[in-house]
This record gives sequence, structure tokens and C-alpha cells, in this order.
Amino acid sequence: MLRLTATYTDGSGLLRRALHANAAFSLLTGLALLAGAGPVADLLGLHPAISMPVGAGLIVFALSVRAISLLRAIPDVLPVLVIAGDAAWVAGSIVVIALPGLGITIAGTLLIAVVAEIVGGFAIAQALALRRKRRFAHAAATG
Repeated sequence: MLRLTATYTDGSGLLRRALHANAAFSLLTGLALLAGAGPVADLLGLHPAISMPVGAGLIVFALSVRAISLLRAIPDVLPVLVIAGDAAWVAGSIVVIALPGLGITIAGTLLIAVVAEIVGGFAIAQALALRRKRRFAHAAATG
């Protein structure tokens, strides 16, 4: 039977899937911010001078996360850095929503909150998957 997916013997399959999902969502969000800079910025209540660099940064982040997910062996420090980046995104989103005077629209507040929730979910999924990978490695080393 033909297999279209790789099989990993180091317990990293779940971590790789979580990283893939994060990369895909980040790429789509970054492209939306870049491609629709004017309309998206208007919807959010942000100036395109803010949404465009954020979109470009998300694309770089997405490509980096995808590259990590494709490594033959993923060093634990790399997913920890991705999780830290996701946590920083969530914290930054809270600050942007909470700061008065930024001109964020109601739709912008909702979208920023939803994206932050999704990103927080990726951080949790990646942390749990990393823990599973570490347990697998420990069991393989001691078993």
C-alpha cells in the first residue's frame, strides 16, 4: 500500500502536525494582511503601515515554523521558541485590544481576539505534543 505521509519513530508526528497547522494559519493570516492591506487595515482599524509589516513578519514566521516541522530530528529548543512566539503574539494581541486610543474597530477587536485564541491553541497543542515527544524519547532511552 502506498503511504503519502512519513512515519516518524521518534514520537514527533503530533508535534509536526501541530507545527504544520501553525505554519499554514500564520501564512494565510500574513498573506491576508499583505494582499488586502488597505481593506483589512480598514476593517481592523489599523493603518496599512502597521498591517503590512505584521503580515510580512507572519510569512517569515510561517516559513520558519514549516522548516522546523520538516527537520529530520527536531531539537526541543525550536518548538519551545515557536511556543514562545505564539505566547508573545497572544500577549501582544491583549495589549492591542486593551490599549485605548489605537482606533481598533469592533470588528478588529473581535478578529484580533479570535486570531489570538487560535494562536494560543497552537501554543497549547505544540506544548502538549512536545511533552509527548519528550516522554517517547525518555521511554526509548530507558526502555
